[in-house]
Amino acid sequence: MADEDPKVDPLVGEFIKFGCRLCYGSRFFSSPSPKLYPILEGALGSLKTTLEPAVFFRARLHDSPRMDKPPEPFRGDDIRNPQSEKAVAGRLNCAGISRLYLSSTEDIAAAEVRAITADFVTIAKFALREPIAVFDFRQINFRAKDESSELLSYIGRIIATPVFGHDNYESILSQWITEYIEKSGAHALIFPSVMRGRPKEEHSFIHSILKISPREFFNVCAFYPSQFELLEASPIVTRVRELTLTVMDDVRFYKLRALDEIQEKLKQGGTAALKSEEVPPSSAPDGAPPSGSS
Repeated sequence: MADEDPKVDPLVGEFIKFGCRLCYGSRFFSSPSPKLYPILEGALGSLKTTLEPAVFFRARLHDSPRMDKPPEPFRGDDIRNPQSEKAVAGRLNCAGISRLYLSSTEDIAAAEVRAITADFVTIAKFALREPIAVFDFRQINFRAKDESSELLSYIGRIIATPVFGHDNYESILSQWITEYIEKSGAHALIFPSVMRGRPKEEHSFIHSILKISPREFFNVCAFYPSQFELLEASPIVTRVRELTLTVMDDVRFYKLRALDEIQEKLKQGGTAALKSEEVPPSSAPDGAPPSGSS
């Protein structure tokens, strides 16, 4: 079993066993073990914060026919979150449960709908007018408590794993986590963009010249869509001009990500901020189904 393997953190092993029961056993009556639940509650609770008023973006792909310029953008209900009867399963929602998915930038919104070069998409703006309570899954490695750091890191990887179906281990666990968070009193969940390798732009001379801050790349899953106001005049049709693609094996990817994390910790607190850094494993912990398995 996963929790008997010395290479796997015991709490991660407990969570993997719960995920397997949820995915392959009982969806409606599975729950974390009495040992895991209070630690999981505290670990996820450490991610609770406030999302301040801001403007976010939502995209919808024009695919009938694809790559033909549409006469007008999607508007109103056609660009908002779907009605419940039309809501298909997504990364953070089961079928029939409608969530509003938003992005921090236009290009992230287009990437999240799997747009490719020469596609046309409608991009619309949604404004959050009042602060709301959220759980923020960005950079959790820097915010987790020692006891639960491995557990939160594993949950973060589950949330950020690209998936192309929604009846697999990663999606089902992500959907459970989302519903747990909603029942905890939050209004939304923030998660890193799985379509963008870095959490934000590197500062460059362009930012200095234009006197702007580097953009952050993330998504918002809103449980209460009415909290985000569609700016009625905002929907426009735009075309995807180019894509940036990076291909590398797991070992190189995780080594580079570990180096990024080390550099970030050095910026925040110098060498004292570094504990014992290890390169993340190139695959899921033993006992977990492989990414994308059903």
